[in-house]
Amino acid sequence: MAAPNRLVLFQGVPATGKTTTSRAVADALGERGRPYGWALEEDRAHPFFGSDVRRRHRDSDYDEQCLRRWKAVVDDCRDRAWVLEGCAFQSTVRFMYEQAWAVERIEDYWRRFAEIVA
Repeated sequence: MAAPNRLVLFQGVPATGKTTTSRAVADALGERGRPYGWALEEDRAHPFFGSDVRRRHRDSDYDEQCLRRWKAVVDDCRDRAWVLEGCAFQSTVRFMYEQAWAVERIEDYWRRFAEIVA
């Protein structure tokens, strides 16, 4: 029986090796014959969080849009493993802080995010 596909997230401050390490993990999956996807947070053509999503960061339902995208990531993990660099925090919560969202709303977002990716 094949191992289940996984979602691997790399988060951290700039210049800590997120890109290098995430690329190495993705390459290792490929070398083992596992189907995988790899994406960088700032890639305009990101399969889940491209510029179309970031462009909507001022929408009142931005958190809901992001959670729907995370659900799509998890759904896609049925077919392949995904290695994502920087997406969980930088592409979503950064915008929430910039817009001074209430702490409770951000905490609720993280709770729901954790449920989706668990």
